[in-house]
Amino acid sequence: KKCEQIRMCFKDEMIQAIVKNESETLNSLVEEAIEESKHLAWSSKGLGANEHEDGHEDEIDFESRHKRKGTRKEKSLPDLNQLENENGEPEMTEAQLKHDQENKAAVCEVNDITGIAETLRNASAVVGMHPDQATGAIVDLALALNVPFAVVPCCVYHKLFPERRLRDGGEVNDYDALIQYLVEKDPDNIKVETLDFEGKNKVVYSLGGTRCNG
Repeated sequence: KKCEQIRMCFKDEMIQAIVKNESETLNSLVEEAIEESKHLAWSSKGLGANEHEDGHEDEIDFESRHKRKGTRKEKSLPDLNQLENENGEPEMTEAQLKHDQENKAAVCEVNDITGIAETLRNASAVVGMHPDQATGAIVDLALALNVPFAVVPCCVYHKLFPERRLRDGGEVNDYDALIQYLVEKDPDNIKVETLDFEGKNKVVYSLGGTRCNG
């Protein structure tokens, strides 16, 4: 059966390893990211540390990913019409949880770390549909690889990324500010369009241009 999905976290350090052509470092980061993802599970509150039968939860250290001290539990899995809480994070529904369970069968067991790293390195385009915390990384990876991208942002996660700032110094604390923040990464080439569906429906994309074509 052809592999459809790889379950892994994305680390900012991967981009630098790709840019610097540090294969061993990239392989190590990919292996670490895959292992990290095994300690995450979906719940009614979103994506967070895996809870065991005895009630204790796996602790995940996201310091290297978010440049913040301590551990943090992430929330994810957006929906076209989802609501956000006061932290800019999604509120999960039973339908979303069922959808995630049904899609688990498509996630593949990983036995080729080097192959996954090469897939990242040789990607011809990067796309994301309501990718939550990975939204900024999708744009950053595409720009680093000099390839086209398209991402439809959803939740802002302003409490998780407090360091984000607009060029005028403004905070990235709502949806419109997030769109602007992404465009400002390469304003000469990044565009925004509105898609024909309800909910968070703005697509931020680049078809190429001077920067993406080198």
